[in-house]
Amino acid sequence: MIAGFIMLVCIIMVAGYWLYLGRYTFVLVVEPEKVRRLKGGVPDSFIALCQTISFITPAGHFLIIRGDRHNGQLRLSFSKGVGEDIRQHLRNQFPYSAYGNARLDWKLPR
Repeated sequence: MIAGFIMLVCIIMVAGYWLYLGRYTFVLVVEPEKVRRLKGGVPDSFIALCQTISFITPAGHFLIIRGDRHNGQLRLSFSKGVGEDIRQHLRNQFPYSAYGNARLDWKLPR
């Protein structure tokens, strides 16, 4: 009985985790000297940039980069371990045009 309950809780937790990842267009994990793609497709140029960043990632740490869609626009979100200078560099170098829209939607006054 207890084992069945524990199994049910584990299944619910795994399902919740996959639903949590479901809202993201892509998920990348940058580890020391390695980049893993957990979900979605990412252009090779951005993977190469993340590979370069992986060489400065401290041992035992990892960074998570997610592509999130809000109102039809793709936005990058990062784990807390990513410094602001690296965040800005990744935002500037990300190929937003590969996802069919620009990074920002500037609404000009009429």
